[in-house]
Amino acid sequence: MRALFGILLVSTSVWAGTIFDDGAPLTDPNLDCRPSCPELTTSVGSAVFTLPLNSTLTQVQFETFQLAGVYNGGALNWQIDADNSGSPGSTIGSGTFTLSQNLIQSNVFVAGFGPLIEYSNVFDLSSLSATPLPAQNYFLQLSDTSRVDQLGLFWATSGSGLAFQIDGTSNDPVNNTPEPASVVLFASGLIAILAFQGRFRKQG
Repeated sequence: MRALFGILLVSTSVWAGTIFDDGAPLTDPNLDCRPSCPELTTSVGSAVFTLPLNSTLTQVQFETFQLAGVYNGGALNWQIDADNSGSPGSTIGSGTFTLSQNLIQSNVFVAGFGPLIEYSNVFDLSSLSATPLPAQNYFLQLSDTSRVDQLGLFWATSGSGLAFQIDGTSNDPVNNTPEPASVVLFASGLIAILAFQGRFRKQG
């Protein structure tokens, strides 16, 4: 009985969906770009995020504020580092991607600067898709060193940090949607427990 119940608990612990969310972009024209809106062709944007136990990362979505015509298809760099006493430590994954440029809105003003165009961008983390990570802080770093794109490509702020979300699987997600395999295991475990209880009652 205990073994079957243990299987049931393990099967319900894996979830798929958003496992970190630092909030929506801040677009108030009367507020400063707080804490920052790094310009990605001239600097490295760095954001801290926390993962729950045994997380597997699959995708990043982040928002940009852009001047019209500054993005010309250049490849951006991504890198994820483990936290080392508040600074980026060992690198656990890196790669390049192009902006997907899904239009959110135009004519945006931030801190009196604009007009800007707000885009949502998504890229996959295929090199991390099979690597469960321990619960701790990590750094996501983005930059555009392609020399193809022009000045005016900003990583949007969310007010509390930089605007981005991370999708994957985890034992303790932000927004949890059970994977189909977990649902099947849950049902199978429940049926096994009920069957065991039925046999126990008949024997008693």
